[in-house]
Amino acid sequence: HYQMHRFVTECWKQPVAINDLGWMSFRNEAYVLDLYGLGNEEARKARAAGEPGWMAELVDARGVGAVMIYPGWFPDLQDMWRHVGDIGYVETSVTPFSPRVALYATADEHVGPLSDCLEAMAGSLPEGSVMQVRTL
Repeated sequence: HYQMHRFVTECWKQPVAINDLGWMSFRNEAYVLDLYGLGNEEARKARAAGEPGWMAELVDARGVGAVMIYPGWFPDLQDMWRHVGDIGYVETSVTPFSPRVALYATADEHVGPLSDCLEAMAGSLPEGSVMQVRTL
């Protein structure tokens, strides 16, 4: 989570959507949309209702260009946004649920800047961490 926080506060510096609220909102001046709903009642209700397109509606309404989530929590995302890369660990998990967090661009104009941020930060990670840019 700390590396995700660094990614958004040191490089991306724009609104982001996530599914595991915590470090992402700490000393982050950009808007953070919590898709799981612990920090956003509208997202909590929409997720619970399970209506198609609820995530895209919330993301679009708040001008979010980057989505950082555990891919297994929202398996239908592969068709919604462009998978730009991953942040994770080689030998351990980010959480007990997943060894990586997937990074998605919500529109084509965000793909390049997100890829650039991943590449820029890759050299400053602690041992065992990885930021992987997906070949697009």
